[in-house]
Amino acid sequence: MNDVVALVRNNPGKKIRSLFGVQVFDTLWGKAEERTNKAKVRSLESEDCEGRVQALSTLNFLLESVEKIQDATLAHDDVVDESYFRRGAKSVWFEHGMSVAILGADVLFAETLEQVAQRCPALTLDFAKTLSVLARGAHLENELCGSSEWLSSPWLVEELADAKTGALFVLAARCACYVVSDVFGGEVVDEELWLDRSRSLGRVFQHVDDVLDVAALLQPVRYTKDGGLDIQNWTPSWATLTLSEHLPESLERLSGEDRKATFREMLRAKPALLSWLKSRLDSRIGQYMKRNRARDVVIPLDAELEQRSKALLEDWAIVEKKRPLLPPLRKSKRHAVLLY
Repeated sequence: MNDVVALVRNNPGKKIRSLFGVQVFDTLWGKAEERTNKAKVRSLESEDCEGRVQALSTLNFLLESVEKIQDATLAHDDVVDESYFRRGAKSVWFEHGMSVAILGADVLFAETLEQVAQRCPALTLDFAKTLSVLARGAHLENELCGSSEWLSSPWLVEELADAKTGALFVLAARCACYVVSDVFGGEVVDEELWLDRSRSLGRVFQHVDDVLDVAALLQPVRYTKDGGLDIQNWTPSWATLTLSEHLPESLERLSGEDRKATFREMLRAKPALLSWLKSRLDSRIGQYMKRNRARDVVIPLDAELEQRSKALLEDWAIVEKKRPLLPPLRKSKRHAVLLY
């Protein structure tokens, strides 16, 4: 059974949700130390008290559990989307078959929940609710595929983002809040603020993923995933929604493969559309950063994301030189597309 789980987890990602959880923890721990008296802080550092080392051990366990849920979810997603590649390699179902992908992911879900219940029972319900949100989100997305209902209901795209990437960012933040509260007491953690911020960050990341799906249509190897699956399956997507006014009405009536091919040719014929889409995404990212700066909750992850943004812009500049599909891109000093 462990071999099946190992196959599902054989291709780890960048663990960006864990990075977010660690940085939320570091920020909250620092604030908690400032608010507590020196005597209490000294006691936390003593050998006979569970201090920062023990807290980090618990946090690492919880964030690894979040990553397990992410891996299992992606294995299921690739089956539903019939995606052949994930993270630059063959997807689990394409490499090992449908049964391994589906049942292996199910085992990973169950084992993760069992392990959390044994070590941190107070968080069992949070993990269970996250699984429920992810499952309902996947079901809603599947129902909307092929329909145009979501094109006239933009809020559905945001709702799906909350039920996909957003749910795991929220869970990572919840884990960090729990660990700090367990040591210092709940009064030192403004949990609702951080959960709200993690939900906002999750939406931004989902929008980025939607744009990468479009970019990968032209450069699939560079972006390590199948390109154009959202347009092929007519899946609710922020990128497609944003481009909808520029898409021909006949596009929706085409079959999946024909729709994907037509969309690719349209991008090649009108490369400025991709730059325009990127500028709209830049604006969304800017709104997110401005909102959180105003609330004084910016943490180092924003700098990390901006670094990845610059790397993606440089990649696109290389693509521009090799294949003149895209117009020149101007680097933004404030924000850019995120790569993760």
